[in-house]
Amino acid sequence: SDPDTFAKWLVSLGWSANNTKINSSVVLYVSFEDEPVVRDWGGISALQKAGFKTAEGEPGKFFFSVRVDSSDAESNLGPWPGRVPEIPEGMLTRVSE
Repeated sequence: SDPDTFAKWLVSLGWSANNTKINSSVVLYVSFEDEPVVRDWGGISALQKAGFKTAEGEPGKFFFSVRVDSSDAESNLGPWPGRVPEIPEGMLTRVSE
């Protein structure tokens, strides 16, 4: 799947968590056990192009993070909590058991 769709899906997923209202930032950490992460996946620039002005992130060897201020998320995704987003077809693929 493309970085634009993946990045927006990640933030939408975080914004849909409804146990405690987010009052600072939506922060997601994605980690991988065995395979290094592709560092230039393009998600932060994709979010910035989509209007998330506060999007930032940090790539590591086996993880990456995405952070968006809550006011920025609300202006782009609507009131909290957002609906749980559907996983776009082809977004996640099981590589092996």
